[in-house]
Amino acid sequence: FDLFIVDLDLDERGGFELLRTIDEKFPYVPVILNTATDVTSTKLTQEIPQIRRKGIWHLLEKPFSFDLLNCMVAKYLDRQQDRLFHTLHHSRPHGEDQRQHQRRAHIVPTHLSFEVIRDGELVRETIKGILTDISDCGVGLLTNHPLEQSQLICFDEALDRKCGVVTWAMTVSDQTCRAGIRFC
Repeated sequence: FDLFIVDLDLDERGGFELLRTIDEKFPYVPVILNTATDVTSTKLTQEIPQIRRKGIWHLLEKPFSFDLLNCMVAKYLDRQQDRLFHTLHHSRPHGEDQRQHQRRAHIVPTHLSFEVIRDGELVRETIKGILTDISDCGVGLLTNHPLEQSQLICFDEALDRKCGVVTWAMTVSDQTCRAGIRFC
């Protein structure tokens, strides 16, 4: 398998049992989990990492955009192809990856805040986001709120309340924005 999509809301604890089985048999295959429970709930953010110890996982709160799901599936499958390519060839061709810092998957729901001018007043807005990857100098982020280049963003405790600047942002669908944030 290249990827699992699991509904945690199966009868009783069926979704968690399925996740446990996947972790035992396929510990490094990515899993996209979906649930009607708030993805920032303490129960989920503590229980899932105890079950899913080795592999990548991502949590989607229902209802979610199918465009977001399709984007995530494509991203994970691209990563699987990159890993296979790296394994087969042991190195990437010169110049293929221009990043100064290697990124690693870090799929975590988070809250982020920023200041906006609304009706002539400066207000702080807080929204939900999903970290998709992290490096020593920044993170990749998915959110349902459009972000703008050069915007200052502050994260919650998921990233130790770090702040950063949006270095790039793009609209993935009508409801989803993908952005790169460089830590300050």
